[in-house]
Amino acid sequence: MAVKILLVDDNDNNLLSMEVALEKEGYAFSRATSGREALRILLKEDDFSLILLDVKMPIMDGYETAGLIYQRDKLRQIPIIFITAHDYEEAAMFKGYEAGAVDFIRKPFNPDMLRSKVAVFAELNKKNQLLRKQEEKLQAINLDLMQLNQELEQRVLERTIELENQNHELRALNISKDKFLTVISHDLRNPLTALLASSENLNRNAESLKPEQVKMFSGIIRKTSTKILDQLNELVEWAKKISAKKLLSIRKDSNYAKESRFRSNY
Repeated sequence: MAVKILLVDDNDNNLLSMEVALEKEGYAFSRATSGREALRILLKEDDFSLILLDVKMPIMDGYETAGLIYQRDKLRQIPIIFITAHDYEEAAMFKGYEAGAVDFIRKPFNPDMLRSKVAVFAELNKKNQLLRKQEEKLQAINLDLMQLNQELEQRVLERTIELENQNHELRALNISKDKFLTVISHDLRNPLTALLASSENLNRNAESLKPEQVKMFSGIIRKTSTKILDQLNELVEWAKKISAKKLLSIRKDSNYAKESRFRSNY
C-alpha cells in the first residue's frame, strides 16, 4: 500500500515541484491550496503518513492549520513538516514545534534533502501504523482470552453444581441403603424368626398337639406371614419411589446438558 502524503501550499507551482521531487518514490499525493481545504480532506481521510505544510498562506497560516489538525485525536499521529521561505529563526521554529511540527524545510528546497526527510518520517509513520495494528491484535487476543476464561469459569461452575448434585444423590442412596439394611436386619428378621419357630414347633409336635394348639400355631404362622408380606410390599413401593426420583433426576440432568449445549452454540 502506497504511503499517502498531503501537500498543502497556496502556490500550485510549489505543489507541483514537491510532487516532481518525490514522484519516483512511489508515494500517493493529495493536494490542498489552503488550510481549510486541507482540513476538509483530513475530515474524509485520516490515513496520511505525512503532511508537508506551507507556513505562509492567506487567511489561515500553517501554524493555525496544524493546531486545528491536531485537535482531532485521529490526526495527532500524522507528522507535519513545515515548508517555509523564511530563515530558521529561533522564535519561528519554536512556534512551529509548539504547533506540532516534526521538522522544517526551507524554500527553495533541495530535492535530495526533501526526499531524505520525507523518507525518514514516512518510514517512521509506517512502523507506527504496524505497531498500532499489533496493539489492536493484542487487544483482540486479550478480549478472546477474557471470553474464554469466562466460559471456562462458567463450565467449572456448572461442573461444580453437577458434582454437588451427584454427591447429594450419593448421600440419598447411602441413606436408602441404610434404611434397606435396617428393614432386612430388623423388621423382617424378627417376624421370620417367629415364623420359623412356630413352623418348627408345629412340625415337631404335630402328633401330640391338641387342635387348639395347632390352631394357635397356624394362626401365628398366618399372622406373621401376612406381616412379612405387608413389609415386603412396603419395601417394593419404597424402592419404586426411589427409582422414580432417580429417573426424574436423570431427565433433569439430561435436559440441563441439552440447554447448556444450546447456550454454548449461540
